[in-house]
Amino acid sequence: MTVGGNVYKLVRNVITTLLSVALLAVPATAFASASKHKATSKSAAWVIGARAVNWTSANKEIGPLREQRIYYTGALPSKWKGSACNVLPYGVWCIISYDTPTTNVTSYVSAISKTRNVVLIFGHEPEHPGVWKSPAAFVSAFEGQSTLIRKAEGKRTNVRVAMASMTYQYGGKGYGSNGLGCAFIPPAKYVDYYYADNYEVSPTGKGLATDPKWLNWLNCVKNKGRRLGLAEYGLGTCSTSAQRVATLKADAAYLGTKLPAITGFRTQLWSYFWSSAQTGTKGCNDPQFTDSSMINAWRSIEAAG
Repeated sequence: MTVGGNVYKLVRNVITTLLSVALLAVPATAFASASKHKATSKSAAWVIGARAVNWTSANKEIGPLREQRIYYTGALPSKWKGSACNVLPYGVWCIISYDTPTTNVTSYVSAISKTRNVVLIFGHEPEHPGVWKSPAAFVSAFEGQSTLIRKAEGKRTNVRVAMASMTYQYGGKGYGSNGLGCAFIPPAKYVDYYYADNYEVSPTGKGLATDPKWLNWLNCVKNKGRRLGLAEYGLGTCSTSAQRVATLKADAAYLGTKLPAITGFRTQLWSYFWSSAQTGTKGCNDPQFTDSSMINAWRSIEAAG
């Protein structure tokens, strides 16, 4: 999470189970590692989502929801059975972040149901200051986790590995700079999807196409031969509702047509951070929308996806 730096980082550590709305689900047989189904993954349907604390409530308000965003600030659960992903309704995708390497990875991954589509992310937002001793240390650890996950996956084709970056640290002047130079980006052979977390406090109506944070990160991954996505995305409230809606629509067009033209791959994920980032009073950093104009715009994007 990138707006205000630590604000979203703290919220994510508190929120351990979140949701997304998948517009179009890919069959488990098409959801393979890039080395197995690279051609299929290149043009497979993209997933448009929104995240919230209460899955059931949000499903009623902005659903139908077919994906859930799950965070483990430590290790993966020791067992798949009864885990946050396992108990979700049939067909719901799980995009799971975890921070403690190796512990429970083999037992958890090897037990994942063949009918459940899962994306695993180790070390979410490694560019955050102080998290890793060096970019090389993260990349080495990520490679080890990717190898372990793929070994545990075996012949199944429904588990994927993604890397999720903090675009704020790619912004340079006025933002963070830990990501500049692309040193945190693992080699493509260890990655199925490259994801980014991107927030805009004061939407202008132009969106990702002119956002230096996003564009600098994009330059690091656009030629990797992998599908890209937004694991976290949010628009702040320091602009008018009209500007917020305009930005949302501009990004829908960008992700739907321009980004695929740049990378040669269809966008894989767009997950809106539909959760309040503020404790107490709301502020500019709060991406959650409840006004009818934004809700209608988002539902129109889902319907057209």
